[in-house]
Amino acid sequence: MNRRVYLDNQPVDRALDTLLSALSEGWGQGETIAVATGAALNRVLARSVVAAISAPHYHGSAMDGIALRAADTFGASPARPLRLKEPAFRPVDTGDPIPEGCDAVVMIEDVVVTGEGEVEIAAPARPWQHVRSVGEDVVEGTLLFSEGHRLAPQDIGHLLTSGVSEVDVMKRPRVALIPTGTEIVAPEAVADLRKPGGLKPGAIIESNTAVQAGLVLGWGGEPMRRDPVPDDREQLLAALKAGVEEADITVMNAGSSAGTEDYTAWCIEQMGAVLVHGVAMKPGKPVILGVVEGKPVIGCPGYPVSAYLAFHLFVRPLVYRLQGLEPPEPEQLTARVARALPSRLGQDEFIRVAVARVGNDYIAHSLNRGAGVTRSLALADGFVRIGPLSQGLGAGSRASVELIHGIDGRAQLNRGFLILGAHDPALERLAESVKAPGVGTVLRYLGTGSGAGLQSLAKGLCHGAATSLMDPESGEYPRPAALPLLAGAGEADDREHEQHWMVVEVARRQQGLIVPLGNPQGVRGIGDLARADLLFANRPVGSGTRALLDYLLGREGIDHQDVSGYRREKASHLAVAAVVKSGSATVGLGCRSAAEALGLDFVPLWEEPLRLVLSQEDLASSAGQALLAALRSERWRKAAAGLGGYDLSAAGRVEEGSL
Repeated sequence: MNRRVYLDNQPVDRALDTLLSALSEGWGQGETIAVATGAALNRVLARSVVAAISAPHYHGSAMDGIALRAADTFGASPARPLRLKEPAFRPVDTGDPIPEGCDAVVMIEDVVVTGEGEVEIAAPARPWQHVRSVGEDVVEGTLLFSEGHRLAPQDIGHLLTSGVSEVDVMKRPRVALIPTGTEIVAPEAVADLRKPGGLKPGAIIESNTAVQAGLVLGWGGEPMRRDPVPDDREQLLAALKAGVEEADITVMNAGSSAGTEDYTAWCIEQMGAVLVHGVAMKPGKPVILGVVEGKPVIGCPGYPVSAYLAFHLFVRPLVYRLQGLEPPEPEQLTARVARALPSRLGQDEFIRVAVARVGNDYIAHSLNRGAGVTRSLALADGFVRIGPLSQGLGAGSRASVELIHGIDGRAQLNRGFLILGAHDPALERLAESVKAPGVGTVLRYLGTGSGAGLQSLAKGLCHGAATSLMDPESGEYPRPAALPLLAGAGEADDREHEQHWMVVEVARRQQGLIVPLGNPQGVRGIGDLARADLLFANRPVGSGTRALLDYLLGREGIDHQDVSGYRREKASHLAVAAVVKSGSATVGLGCRSAAEALGLDFVPLWEEPLRLVLSQEDLASSAGQALLAALRSERWRKAAAGLGGYDLSAAGRVEEGSL
């Protein structure tokens, strides 16, 4: 077996320097092109631009009124109004040229019409009063914009006003995006997802080049997406050759690791040189940096998050360099890390985080760190970068967060309202409905489990917690504020006063056993979980569903060690339903809405309250009131009812839960 091993494990910055220094001398200068000014939005000027004409290029009236000679109006006063007859004055509208011989305009509001072609004014005019003189805005020959300036919408207007109808700009850097892999299928295949024999196991829907194309457009480049290329050396070589011929930068997606059909490094070596294979970063280590015919070729790993990071770190600087620009500094903020973030020495690790402003501080919550988890990338507000000399960050540490969404993202964070806790499909729909006047959607919801949500709330790491947590000894559902997790919260988050917790009812939801359609194993109740022919899928410790399971098992006298799959934990109700549908589990405990969402059968066992806990202050805020309004709205109740398994009669009811 001939496997490709990594040649290097270079630090990120050194790897980029190695690539840049190996490019041909003229590569980074880029090409220029002349374009019509009206079509030059976001283009980068290749040459400085001066005004072709003065603006305005004539003396014009700044008001509706009459034009006249200022000298003819001396002596006019309210006591002795001055009467004028045409042609001593001329009527003008805003923008009209000033008639020859005139040097001032009197506003129509200060003019009294006394007859046909006759007016009176009660005050003298000053020379050039209410007149826009030639060049008042810009004078012919004035430098408007320098080389390297990126044209914004207002810049286009300024250029056109100054008589500039065409500008020389940098040609958009062309980036060829080549997806590779026999298992890769075009995005259109998703239409066959639910058809029998449609999307086969092992097939991967190609999404990396769509993401990369969007990034290239945002950086000012021109993406050139190609059709997927199978793992065939000759076809891959042909695709690489075409990319290098047509584009300034070529990116080959996947095939960069050490698999038996990972040919990207081999292809680059056949046509040029591999400079770096393997960078000390996580995720994204198997990135390849090479040069073919003096142009850069990047081999990105296939996992979506790895591909995103590798593309951002190594392609972004190239796209800007071709435009004669330095990449703009990313928008950053300092946040408190909610949970410990361990990391391995010797590598840069980029951890996706969701950020919320709680009180006067930003809080960063780490998301799933898997390289293939696109959901975590979509939910992320930014990245925390842990350097190669650090073993990680402790809970409560302060870290710099590089925002994905820039300044607009920071504004959204300042308006946001973060709920953590019990996973529930209806709560996901609730986030869509919470809108504050003039702000838009303000609710962020992350299903972390009831216990984790309450702990975060107690420590001041979120605005509210969703909970379905029960007492596994009694089977009772105490008021959330009476739970030990919230006891002593005033000390946990250094607040100056004891919190006054408010409890908001969301719904009563049905919990039960999720089984395949038709219930082929004939599961009837919790006692069946001890059967040897069943494989169970569980929820994590700290979740309300896990507490419910332990209570039900104890009531039936079943030792959890007798439940096959008890330690197999899934992060959400939908994840439990997914493994049951896939056949890798035969039964799981979860809510009815998850079973119905995936077309599975459901054996009802229990009905439990789903609640939100917030401080009195946060509930009284505009976002808190928007949350209440959404819970009481017909729109959300209809959406939740459609999911199945919810009693919404008390949704939005508020009770004090103070300790």
